[in-house]
Amino acid sequence: MLILYAMLIGFALDLLFGDPAWLPHPVVWMGRYISGYERRVRPLFPKTPRGELWCGALLAVSLPLLSFALARGVCLLARRLHPAAELAVQSFWCAQALAARGLACESKNVYEALRGGDLPGARKAVARTRASSGGIRSASTPRASPKRRWRPWRRTSATAWSRRCCI
Repeated sequence: MLILYAMLIGFALDLLFGDPAWLPHPVVWMGRYISGYERRVRPLFPKTPRGELWCGALLAVSLPLLSFALARGVCLLARRLHPAAELAVQSFWCAQALAARGLACESKNVYEALRGGDLPGARKAVARTRASSGGIRSASTPRASPKRRWRPWRRTSATAWSRRCCI
């Protein structure tokens, strides 16, 4: 029954606050795990189709298991503190998992750019959506200069428009 309350509260939190840009999304942490896995574990496997298959299978098993173990551990710790703490943690994670408000706003940005005939602008909006959720950049997506850090408080005009429609 607790998960039902957590889902309802999480849905309400998502509708009220959306997905704050300053708060790392769990998908970002998963992307970081995958990047670290690629750097550290992949070289241990042979560069053959079978080696790549086993390396990918290990990643496909380890990432969900690690995510589950971490989430379960945090929930158990929260429950030891107080049942309301567990409800708060689960509600927060449900709000992050839903992310309906942020997805609707970013989708609207893509739609508006496409409706205006701005295909490059729509591609940038898709790249911004994927980058903010930890997604992988496509070859056509321009990379930021390595000297320039991403700063969520510095917004482009399209992102400023997104802030107006989403908040």
